[in-house]
Amino acid sequence: MQRRSIINTVMILSVAILLLFLAFRVKIPPVADTVAVFSTKGMTCASCTEKVSRALAGWKGIAATEVDQAGGVVFVGYERKSTGPEEIAARISAAGFDSTTRAVMTPEQFRQASGREIGRGGKRASGCGCCGSRINEK
Repeated sequence: MQRRSIINTVMILSVAILLLFLAFRVKIPPVADTVAVFSTKGMTCASCTEKVSRALAGWKGIAATEVDQAGGVVFVGYERKSTGPEEIAARISAAGFDSTTRAVMTPEQFRQASGREIGRGGKRASGCGCCGSRINEK
C-alpha cells in the first residue's frame, strides 16, 4: 500500500514538473493594440521589402508587418507596452532605409481606413537582388 502511494506521488510530481516546464516554453504571440504607419525611403525592390520585414520579424512586441515598396510605406501592428514607433523607425533605419513615423492609430482605425485587418495585406514577390540579397518566393 505504501509503495503504491509513493508511485502515485512520484507520478503526480512528474506531471506537475512537466506542465510547469511546458508552461514556460509556450510563447504567446503579441497582439497588436496599436498600428503605426512609417514613410520609408530607399526601397527599390521586393528584396528591400523582405529586408525590412526581416528587420522587424520576431522583435518583441511586433505582431504584424506589411511593407508597400511602391508607396514607400511600412505598416506595423505592435503591442504598445513592449515597443513604440520611435524604436520601430530606428529598427527600419538600421536595416538601411530612412524611416519616419507618419501616423499612429488603433487597429480599429486602421481597419476603417484600409478595409482589412493589419497583417492581412501585403503581397510576396521575389527580389531582383539589386540591394544585395536574393529572396525566393514562398
